[in-house]
Amino acid sequence: MKKNYMVLALICTLFFAGCDRDLFPARFELVQSPRIVYIANVDTRLDFNGAMLKMVPIDGFLLEPFPLIFDDNYIIEGLIGFSRGRVEVTHSVDFTRPGIYEVTLIVTDTWGGETHFYVPFFVQVIDEEFFNQLSNPDYTASPL
Repeated sequence: MKKNYMVLALICTLFFAGCDRDLFPARFELVQSPRIVYIANVDTRLDFNGAMLKMVPIDGFLLEPFPLIFDDNYIIEGLIGFSRGRVEVTHSVDFTRPGIYEVTLIVTDTWGGETHFYVPFFVQVIDEEFFNQLSNPDYTASPL
């Protein structure tokens, strides 16, 4: 009987020794980008349709990416990949002015404390007239 307890103790020790920081996220990365080009005065919101985020743990274990499906305030709460937490978007995109703007996903992992990860990317707002030129099949770009 004592031998059975020893084996059980050894199994429990090995199990809990395996639950270390290796499964904690080392970083998050976009594996499928969201829409990155918008038309000034036509588009009014960021579009994350089809965007996929992936958690990469410290040990490099491969995990499936998960879709970014935000609420109206650009927030996701709950299960984030293999962990629990929150994803929110910060940006200063002005949909009325053409330009290049930075958008940052802030991933807050609450698995073993509160850790923040930042996933920046850029979007471009283009002039509607320029978009119409690009849509014209007869348009050819002039050399610089």
